[in-house]
Amino acid sequence: MKHSILLILLISGGLLACQNKTTQLQKKSRIDINPVTQWHSLQESGYAGARPEPGETREMLWAQQTRRGDVAYELIMFYSQYPQQPGKDKLLTLVRQADKRLAPSQRIWLWAMLRLPDALKTETTAAELKSVCQNIAVTTPAFGYTQPSNLQLCRRLQLMALRQQGDAGWPELFAAIKADLDSNRLLDSDVVPLMTTLTSSSSGVPMSKPAIELASLAGGRNPQVVLMLAGLLLGQPGEDAETNRIEKRLVVLHQQGEKQAAYLLGRLYLEGRRTVADPHKAENWLKQSTELPEASYLLGRLYLSGMLDGELRVQEGINLLVKAAREGYSKADVALADAFLHTPGIKANPVYAWVFASLALEQRPDSRKEQQRLADLKLDLRQQQQASVLLAQERNSRKFRTAAQLPQLQTQVSQTELASNF
Repeated sequence: MKHSILLILLISGGLLACQNKTTQLQKKSRIDINPVTQWHSLQESGYAGARPEPGETREMLWAQQTRRGDVAYELIMFYSQYPQQPGKDKLLTLVRQADKRLAPSQRIWLWAMLRLPDALKTETTAAELKSVCQNIAVTTPAFGYTQPSNLQLCRRLQLMALRQQGDAGWPELFAAIKADLDSNRLLDSDVVPLMTTLTSSSSGVPMSKPAIELASLAGGRNPQVVLMLAGLLLGQPGEDAETNRIEKRLVVLHQQGEKQAAYLLGRLYLEGRRTVADPHKAENWLKQSTELPEASYLLGRLYLSGMLDGELRVQEGINLLVKAAREGYSKADVALADAFLHTPGIKANPVYAWVFASLALEQRPDSRKEQQRLADLKLDLRQQQQASVLLAQERNSRKFRTAAQLPQLQTQVSQTELASNF
């Protein structure tokens, strides 16, 4: 009985955020629910029970959908998180039956196509997308719509399809997006998610050139667009005059409180693509932006590189990489697996390497590098047991946002005692 009560609490307070919350979400016509954030919200509300397994969550969501038909958004988010769970075809059938002429059903369809990328390939065509987006563009008001608007979602879908099918339709789509912005049916802030759709590494080879062209439509008015544009430009060579303009703009944005600007200035001086590399300047800027996991990652790599006058700052570097990894920056897990096997100054630790390689593979299951690394790591029985315990602890520290202890490293220099856990 107690277990049933807790499950009811989980449904109402955590995954569904109670019926009133669901009703509000339907009125807002937007998704802001996912299993991870809802679990954290449930804990904050005082729930102390065990976290449900994905299968339990799936059954509860489908039971609610069958009874009330009001958790389609939550189901879409669930299957975006757990695509291998049974019932995805059932969800796609539900989405397929949605009347795209009606705004709420249209929004469900748009979110499903965005969150379930395979559906974009099988459930629609470029011609249908174009027709849907044209209809939305005509009916979207120039003000007062919920963010993200259906028009933004639809343009993102068109950009995803463009990446899948090639860029032959880019000039026509660029002109349509420009018209949306000129008529205020899209805002300058909408340009950021559109650029992200073109540059995300999860959707194949990034399309940086069209993203840079999109940024020009915002005219430098939106700081987030400027920052994203700067990040793209720093990844390629350029003229000194352009580099100076980028640097000056980033300094101004940093003075206005944009931490991302300090991170990008750190990149500028660390990578050396557009100016002479200066590791000390890079360190200074990155230290001012370690609230960002990408900055912690770069600074950690810098401390392990020996680029600062040949000095290795091993413990600081590892601490920063662990911090970045726990904040969701997947490259940090790869760097940690490398560090515990191949970094001068760190005594090789195959157990730690196995743990971080496993975590990296969980985030990128198709990574052949991490698959091969795990295959090459030969752990004895004691090491396997230790690695399994540490992996479970590290997973929990990330799921529940606990401040688990960082490893004290056994290095070739200091011979510091190895901590018993993370």
